[in-house]
Amino acid sequence: MFGASGLLLRAGEISSIPGAMNQGGMIMPVVYIADADNLSDPTQGTIKVSFANTNSPLLADLQTYSSGSWFAEDAPWRSDLGSPEGIGGTPAANAGDGALFSSRYGFTFSKVVLGDTYAGIPTGHSLGLRLLSVSSPQMEVFNYWTADNTSLWDPVFTGDSAQVLWDGMMWHSYFTLPANAEPGIYTAQFEVFMADMAFDTNAGTGHANYSEAALAAAQNPNFETATINYTWTVIPEPSTTALAFAGFFAMAAGCIARRRRAQTASVKLCALALAAASAHAGVITSAPGPDDQGGMIMPMVFITNTDDPYNPSQGTMGVSFNPGTVPVLAGLQQWSPGSWFASGAAWRTDIGSPAGSGGTPAENAGNGDLFNCQYGFTFMADPGMGAAYVPLGKSLAIRLVSASSPALQSFNYDDYDNIWDPIFDAGRPQVLWSGGMWHNYYTLPANAAPGTYTATYEIFIADAEFSEGTGFADYSENALAAQADPNFTPAYLTYTWVVPARPVATIRLAGGIPTISIQSTSGRTYRLRTCGDDLNGTWTDLGTPKSGTGGLLEFQDTASPRPGRKFYQVVEVQ
Repeated sequence: MFGASGLLLRAGEISSIPGAMNQGGMIMPVVYIADADNLSDPTQGTIKVSFANTNSPLLADLQTYSSGSWFAEDAPWRSDLGSPEGIGGTPAANAGDGALFSSRYGFTFSKVVLGDTYAGIPTGHSLGLRLLSVSSPQMEVFNYWTADNTSLWDPVFTGDSAQVLWDGMMWHSYFTLPANAEPGIYTAQFEVFMADMAFDTNAGTGHANYSEAALAAAQNPNFETATINYTWTVIPEPSTTALAFAGFFAMAAGCIARRRRAQTASVKLCALALAAASAHAGVITSAPGPDDQGGMIMPMVFITNTDDPYNPSQGTMGVSFNPGTVPVLAGLQQWSPGSWFASGAAWRTDIGSPAGSGGTPAENAGNGDLFNCQYGFTFMADPGMGAAYVPLGKSLAIRLVSASSPALQSFNYDDYDNIWDPIFDAGRPQVLWSGGMWHNYYTLPANAAPGTYTATYEIFIADAEFSEGTGFADYSENALAAQADPNFTPAYLTYTWVVPARPVATIRLAGGIPTISIQSTSGRTYRLRTCGDDLNGTWTDLGTPKSGTGGLLEFQDTASPRPGRKFYQVVEVQ
């Protein structure tokens, strides 16, 4: 059951464990297979993870998440997670050890990430997860599963074979520490690999398989592995119910890390440009995505308060959304300096750089619009957690309610099919949505005024079925005519972006030495870099980092007095 505020509001006996939505929202690394020789049945590839996270979820007790609640006496997790007798009114028969817990982290696998198509899991194989290290031997991990009158609370990642096979579906395991765990930071590192054994869907243990055969499964060496690092925080006296809601979420909110934006000074002793560091140069085949812009920021949509979680006829739409950063709308040369799009790319006209910017040829030039796609809608259905499926014959839908600027545009993007279609405008004010992870692009003109921009959306159940053909969004004639089902209360979501003021920067010769000055921010650290006389070359550090003062910082390249041609960038490193 989800509380409207993100916390359980019930008291007394509860039938399930407070989940990620009750703890501050889901934090989900997305696993995918790149560099495969075959998308449908690969024999080799590289496992990768899209995960940019600096948030440290709290490990806290039941009374923090659901004050005045306790578990049924026969609940398998009661002895571990149940509160001690008397705490929150817990009866003796329902008492437990009061362990601290969190389930915000959730593994998920996708063949489509940021509009790009990747490989599926090969036949006869499955994904594997292996625990590599943990900062405390007291930390335990449990597979929690409730379905078909079965309730599981099984320890996993234990012993000499600390692995499970995973079906690739969204899997939120529970991490626990004893009630008396020392305050501080706790970590765990996992390896994601390709196992030489198919996942047994009849194992009866949900999305994780830890049978004897699964524990013995070997890694396929033809697929490179990936690692994921998780971090949690234990605060002093975590069991007290005096934790204020605002204070709790001030520590717990914010799922996505903010990648530092690099401020680049590219010079020929008299010219200055500002951009972000990037390994790209020349023509690129896709638009820079969230990983290039600072990481995904993903509101999680769900349906609660239904009459039937498998095929509801009524309910309430909800959104778990606690962004920890405001995305920046910026041009291509900030996200990928020295790059341009193919002349036939559907998005080239809008977000391609003007001719000459970053070396862009005239035939590859565009309007230089600012853009960002960090925000990504995603949907969760898990009847065991109180989150219902989309009803049969209907679909999820998203409608633009308002935008702070008429110049703010949105596009449905798919590089595989060369799609760059305007949406959420007068002609297409709404879309039907498949519920898959969908990162649409938002743009502003290149000359947009610095400041904050917002857009508010309504998420509802539509009385029409989703039609494929344009990715995760359907804006066919049927979709545009779809009506909201009045038996489902809609949810609303506001996105915010910022267009930063252009940094004040200069470059000059001081005594024959190139001297670069840039406006700094207190508490930030900056470093000077150069790629020599080739903008497509490798960037290397010059000198030592400097701390921002709130005023101008000066950097000098004493090794290159009066160079004929040399490019520099000043990068914010922390």
